[in-house]
Amino acid sequence: MTLITNNGQTPLLPKNINVKQHFFDSVWKNTETEMDARYLCLFAQHRGHWLPFTDEEFDAWDRMKSAKAKREPSGGVAYFIGKLQTGKWIQRPTKDGRWHFTVEFVAACYQVSHNQ
Repeated sequence: MTLITNNGQTPLLPKNINVKQHFFDSVWKNTETEMDARYLCLFAQHRGHWLPFTDEEFDAWDRMKSAKAKREPSGGVAYFIGKLQTGKWIQRPTKDGRWHFTVEFVAACYQVSHNQ
């Protein structure tokens, strides 16, 4: 997926998603799902890419983020995947159990983050 700018095309990276504000009025039409999508974008920004990830990778990041914020961890990746695991947004097609961000997920996050 690419981001088309005045200077040409560049890859659409997690850093291109504006996570400073909550995602509202998105394709998901559900506040909790929008918050989950934003949190997953924060995770992708921490990693610097949209490559597949494991439960353990997400959980380690969530524990680190929770410790810095002095709060309890969220409850794991399954807590955030929820309604996003419809096959269209987040998929788990591999035998090794890795989660995959879809192009539709990245595009929806970019769109909602820049329409605030």
